[in-house]
Amino acid sequence: MKEQIKEPAKAFSWKGNLFRPSADLSWRDVNGELVVLNVKTGAYSIFNDTARLVWLSITEGKTSDQTIDCIVESYAVDRKPLVNDVKMFIDGLLTGGLLQQLPNPKGRSKS
Repeated sequence: MKEQIKEPAKAFSWKGNLFRPSADLSWRDVNGELVVLNVKTGAYSIFNDTARLVWLSITEGKTSDQTIDCIVESYAVDRKPLVNDVKMFIDGLLTGGLLQQLPNPKGRSKS
């Protein structure tokens, strides 16, 4: 059984904005199943394969293009609708408090 324990997350770039998992979270990737736990509330989420890829991309500090490319290669899906699906997932993570937006670095414009 392969278990990967989280490390401090790097910033994830999506269309010129930076994001990072909320500080109260802990996550584990055990045999391809990702569980994200809010250590303050005890609430948890279990992510499917695609959501797992997005979450791991976020925690590894990948760009939106790298994340989309990884999913396209893994699942042979069309890029255009996938971009919207990933954006909706990220919006859900923000709304659910699992993800926080970081201040934009100086000189970097929002897209």
